[in-house]
Amino acid sequence: MTEPLVAILLSTYNGERFLGEQLDSLLAQTHRNMRIVVRDDGSSDGTRAILDRYGRAHANVEVTYGENLRNVASFFWLVDHAPKDAAYLCFCDQDDVWEPDKVARGVRALQALDGPAMVFTNVQVVDAALRPLAADANRAPRGTAFENSLVQNVATGCTVMFNAAAAAGLRGRNVRHAELIQHDWWVYQVVSASGRVVYDAYPTVRYRQHGSNVIGQPTGLRFWTGRIRRQLDPSRRLLRRQAAELLRVHGAGFPPEKRRVLEEFVRHSGAESLLERARYALRAPVYRQQALDDVILRLLIAAGRV
Repeated sequence: MTEPLVAILLSTYNGERFLGEQLDSLLAQTHRNMRIVVRDDGSSDGTRAILDRYGRAHANVEVTYGENLRNVASFFWLVDHAPKDAAYLCFCDQDDVWEPDKVARGVRALQALDGPAMVFTNVQVVDAALRPLAADANRAPRGTAFENSLVQNVATGCTVMFNAAAAAGLRGRNVRHAELIQHDWWVYQVVSASGRVVYDAYPTVRYRQHGSNVIGQPTGLRFWTGRIRRQLDPSRRLLRRQAAELLRVHGAGFPPEKRRVLEEFVRHSGAESLLERARYALRAPVYRQQALDDVILRLLIAAGRV
């Protein structure tokens, strides 16, 4: 029986330090029917030479060189240009290492689901030399849902796999990338509104932390100071902007109950009246996974800071 085709979508930018190790881990996957689709986002270091070498040596490594679109737009380009016959698509970062069975586990999880679906997994946080830094934590103790996706992204992009039905709903949309926080967050929102999202607690990625990460996962004191700073950052108002863009692009196609949740979040979180925002904050169905974060969320909604 032929294995389903999996497209691994990798956006690179000045990633020469760890890129070879990541590509080797992709090529070592136990699932063999894969195409590694790479878009280089305007690198100026040795990344392109590494990609040239792997592209020549491996028929299933396809490389495109482009201008610097930045992270979100580059991944959207990859989704739009992924093989249309791929049964499943994976996001991939340039500096991690995948466990050999990552793709196979994702395929098994998604094969049992009909309609739009995605799976994401836990990660093992490691340092630049792949030494473990933090114990694995449950990414979704309260479960995944559209109501969670509007205010929190629990789906680490490098672990995300989604099926062809989900990809079809993402392609060809006139998305204003500047309104989005991250590409993986957007996929979590779209799929949780229209299909199924599955969390696998097994860590399938060694999630490398180093000074050049686009998105990192700090530990210890850096974790707590960063958490407080992020909550107080005025740019957190991007939550509402991203939700408004989601309503514009996808709202008409969402089930009525999900559209209603989305419309109410956009309307009430952006209301001029403090009383209206406070009332919504008390009854809003949106939630974050940790109790403290959820309390902070509701305070920020009332204060007009989302």
